Amino acid sequence: MAILSGQIAVKWSLIGAILNQLIGVCCLFFLAKHIKVVDFGYVSITSFVILLASTLGKLGFEFTVVQKKYLKEEQLSSIFWLLIGVNTSISVGLYLSAPIIANLISQPPIANIIRWLCIIPLLQGLIVVPDGLLRKNLNFKLLSIKDFLASSIAAIGAIYLAINNYGYSALIAQQLIIASITLVMVFAFARWKPRCTFQANRLVTLWPFSRNMLFTQFLAFYNKESPRLFIGIFLGPTSLGYYAIANRCYAQVIGLVTVALTKVTFPYFSSIQDDRNKLQSSFLKVTSLVSLIAFPLLFGLIFFAEPLFITVFGDKWLDVIPIFQILMLIGLVTNLSFFNGTVLTALGRADIRMKLGLLRTFIGTVFLYIGAQYSLLMVAILFLARIVLIEPFQLFLTIKLIDLNWRHYMKNVMPAFISSLIIGLCFSPVRNYYFLMEKLDLFFLVCAAGSSMLILYLTLSMKFNRPPVDSLLSLLKQRGSPWKR
Repeated sequence: MAILSGQIAVKWSLIGAILNQLIGVCCLFFLAKHIKVVDFGYVSITSFVILLASTLGKLGFEFTVVQKKYLKEEQLSSIFWLLIGVNTSISVGLYLSAPIIANLISQPPIANIIRWLCIIPLLQGLIVVPDGLLRKNLNFKLLSIKDFLASSIAAIGAIYLAINNYGYSALIAQQLIIASITLVMVFAFARWKPRCTFQANRLVTLWPFSRNMLFTQFLAFYNKESPRLFIGIFLGPTSLGYYAIANRCYAQVIGLVTVALTKVTFPYFSSIQDDRNKLQSSFLKVTSLVSLIAFPLLFGLIFFAEPLFITVFGDKWLDVIPIFQILMLIGLVTNLSFFNGTVLTALGRADIRMKLGLLRTFIGTVFLYIGAQYSLLMVAILFLARIVLIEPFQLFLTIKLIDLNWRHYMKNVMPAFISSLIIGLCFSPVRNYYFLMEKLDLFFLVCAAGSSMLILYLTLSMKFNRPPVDSLLSLLKQRGSPWKR
């Protein structure tokens, strides 16, 4: 069977991520201009409900398909039919209980939005097996094409509806279009068809790992998305709308590198889980590569958030800026912790992730409840505090589990961190002059400062942090057919 090499998979995943994030930023620019803050809030709290249902509906099998080296066709087909039954029930249940859910979270207007989006859990459940097979085989060229087409068409539809004053219907349409196109293209690319058979006994050996991953994913989802719930209930849809924009910007930045590489590293780490030396080497390489790209981007956005937001979104979203800056600080931690969890899952240690998830849930719930009694800014600050308290534990356990030397790890991370911080501090005084400028001049200020910071950072990296630079250049120069027999 044809598979993509690890290096080619990373390249295609990065290409896909860059294209998708560019589309996402452009789309968000138009949506933020034409849709009310409160409408973003309504759709954001509804998305919490839908994403929770989708996460539970997959039963953890999206990881099982990738992590297990040998799965028979009877097992794959049984997973497929089980998920159809479970997610059909979930979608119907969401439709019927929409008014009850809306009243429970004190947002009656979202009942109609839930009924529009309730089909998404079923659409996502249908692709668990074929999508997992594509990831397992590292077919990230096809996955990148799928993501690009789905996000492009959805962005066009959403922008059209937003410009024509359809309000939150534009955000609803965007999600439905992405889910529908993804379903069609995943089956077309995977060329996998389920057999007309369901054998429950075939799933018995798979269920322990899937069960742990289901619980782990539920905790991960709650820990990541719970601010939406607390903000929506205690602070209202307008505050949630501001948070939704900040969070979407954060997701675009994190998705540019970290999420793209996580999609590749999980199946790749799973394939080399028995070779500890190779796993150590690969973990260090991907960590240094992410540090090289993510740290300067995140520090640049932290220091230049205010002129950047005024240039792109206008004065309407000024209240988003401090929330966005705190989320970027969170990104400094999470852009590396993504790979800690990936290693644990690839090694089959879902139990460790589950225990850490329980700890995050307890601390996060207490912190968010306290923050929601005060303000949106306090919620963001305490969300950051929870991450700073917990993530070092996961890093410690990961390094210990793969017998990695701490000095080697820090040697791969700190050069990019220190260089990015110093350059950001040196250029930060420039932002103090933005209020003296017209919007066009402000745009050139942001571009000029960003370009200068990038040139200086690359110069320092070439001098003091050369290995990850060489890895990135090697990745970009990769030629020839991506298919390796």
